[in-house]
Amino acid sequence: MLAPQETGATALAAEGARVSLSNATAAAQPHVPAPVYAEIWRDGVKVAVVDSHGSVDALNGFLAPAQTGGGGANAAARRAAQIAHAVGGEIRVAGQVVDAQTLSMRAKLKQAYGV
Repeated sequence: MLAPQETGATALAAEGARVSLSNATAAAQPHVPAPVYAEIWRDGVKVAVVDSHGSVDALNGFLAPAQTGGGGANAAARRAAQIAHAVGGEIRVAGQVVDAQTLSMRAKLKQAYGV
Protein backbone atom coordinates (compact mmCIF):
# COMPACT_ATOMS: atom_id res chain seq x y z
CA MET A 1 0.00 0.00 0.00
CA LEU A 2 1.30 3.49 -0.84
CA ALA A 3 2.12 6.01 1.84
CA PRO A 4 -0.05 9.17 1.70
CA GLN A 5 2.94 11.40 0.81
CA GLU A 6 3.98 9.33 -2.28
CA THR A 7 3.07 10.89 -5.59
CA GLY A 8 2.27 8.98 -8.77
CA ALA A 9 5.84 9.45 -10.08
CA THR A 10 7.34 8.16 -6.84
CA ALA A 11 5.04 5.15 -6.86
CA LEU A 12 6.02 4.34 -10.48
CA ALA A 13 9.71 4.66 -9.64
CA ALA A 14 9.27 2.38 -6.64
CA GLU A 15 7.32 -0.13 -8.73
CA GLY A 16 10.06 -0.02 -11.40
CA ALA A 17 12.68 -0.73 -8.75
CA ARG A 18 10.74 -3.77 -7.58
CA VAL A 19 10.47 -5.09 -11.11
CA SER A 20 14.18 -4.66 -11.81
CA LEU A 21 15.06 -6.41 -8.54
CA SER A 22 12.90 -9.41 -9.43
CA ASN A 23 14.47 -9.52 -12.90
CA ALA A 24 17.96 -9.39 -11.38
CA THR A 25 17.09 -12.30 -9.09
CA ALA A 26 15.86 -14.40 -12.02
CA ALA A 27 18.97 -13.58 -14.05
CA ALA A 28 21.25 -14.66 -11.19
CA GLN A 29 19.99 -18.26 -11.30
CA PRO A 30 22.43 -20.68 -12.97
CA HIS A 31 21.82 -21.69 -16.57
CA VAL A 32 21.07 -25.39 -16.94
CA PRO A 33 21.76 -26.66 -20.48
CA ALA A 34 19.11 -28.71 -22.24
CA PRO A 35 19.74 -32.45 -22.41
CA VAL A 36 21.53 -33.87 -25.42
CA TYR A 37 19.07 -35.23 -27.98
CA ALA A 38 21.44 -36.57 -30.63
CA GLU A 39 25.05 -36.48 -31.74
CA ILE A 40 26.27 -36.19 -35.31
CA TRP A 41 29.37 -38.23 -36.18
CA ARG A 42 31.45 -38.24 -39.36
CA ASP A 43 34.35 -40.64 -39.99
CA GLY A 44 34.53 -41.57 -36.30
CA VAL A 45 34.64 -37.94 -35.13
CA LYS A 46 31.79 -36.20 -33.28
CA VAL A 47 31.04 -33.02 -35.27
CA ALA A 48 27.89 -31.68 -33.56
CA VAL A 49 25.55 -32.13 -30.62
CA VAL A 50 21.84 -31.32 -30.89
CA ASP A 51 20.00 -30.59 -27.66
CA SER A 52 16.37 -31.41 -26.92
CA HIS A 53 15.25 -27.96 -28.11
CA GLY A 54 16.99 -28.24 -31.50
CA SER A 55 19.94 -25.98 -30.67
CA VAL A 56 23.24 -27.13 -32.14
CA ASP A 57 26.68 -27.10 -30.55
CA ALA A 58 29.08 -27.46 -33.48
CA LEU A 59 32.42 -29.13 -32.85
CA ASN A 60 35.63 -29.22 -34.93
CA GLY A 61 34.53 -26.32 -37.16
CA PHE A 62 32.44 -28.43 -39.57
CA LEU A 63 29.46 -26.08 -39.30
CA ALA A 64 28.30 -22.94 -37.58
CA PRO A 65 26.41 -23.31 -34.29
CA ALA A 66 22.69 -22.63 -34.47
CA GLN A 67 20.25 -21.66 -31.74
CA THR A 68 16.56 -22.40 -32.06
CA GLY A 69 14.31 -21.73 -29.16
CA GLY A 70 11.81 -24.16 -27.74
CA GLY A 71 11.41 -26.40 -30.76
CA GLY A 72 11.10 -29.62 -28.83
CA ALA A 73 11.84 -33.14 -29.99
CA ASN A 74 10.45 -32.68 -33.51
CA ALA A 75 12.71 -29.68 -34.17
CA ALA A 76 15.68 -31.53 -32.68
CA ALA A 77 15.05 -34.57 -34.90
CA ARG A 78 14.74 -32.41 -38.04
CA ARG A 79 17.87 -30.43 -37.18
CA ALA A 80 19.90 -33.60 -36.51
CA ALA A 81 18.81 -35.08 -39.85
CA GLN A 82 19.68 -31.84 -41.70
CA ILE A 83 23.14 -31.69 -40.18
CA ALA A 84 23.89 -35.38 -40.76
CA HIS A 85 22.89 -34.98 -44.40
CA ALA A 86 24.90 -31.76 -44.83
CA VAL A 87 28.15 -33.17 -43.43
CA GLY A 88 27.70 -36.70 -44.74
CA GLY A 89 27.63 -38.14 -41.24
CA GLU A 90 25.46 -40.33 -39.08
CA ILE A 91 23.09 -39.66 -36.19
CA ARG A 92 23.75 -41.34 -32.85
CA VAL A 93 21.35 -41.43 -29.93
CA ALA A 94 22.63 -42.92 -26.67
CA GLY A 95 25.63 -44.30 -28.57
CA GLN A 96 23.57 -46.15 -31.19
CA VAL A 97 23.42 -45.22 -34.87
CA VAL A 98 19.89 -44.15 -35.82
CA ASP A 99 18.52 -43.13 -39.22
CA ALA A 100 16.59 -39.89 -39.69
CA GLN A 101 13.24 -41.64 -40.15
CA THR A 102 13.58 -43.53 -36.86
CA LEU A 103 14.63 -40.38 -35.04
CA SER A 104 11.64 -38.49 -36.43
CA MET A 105 9.26 -41.29 -35.44
CA ARG A 106 10.66 -41.35 -31.89
CA ALA A 107 10.04 -37.60 -31.65
CA LYS A 108 6.45 -37.97 -32.87
CA LEU A 109 5.76 -40.79 -30.42
CA LYS A 110 7.24 -38.81 -27.56
CA GLN A 111 5.04 -35.83 -28.45
CA ALA A 112 1.91 -37.97 -28.80
CA TYR A 113 2.36 -40.24 -25.78
CA GLY A 114 4.92 -38.47 -23.62
CA VAL A 115 7.17 -41.53 -23.65
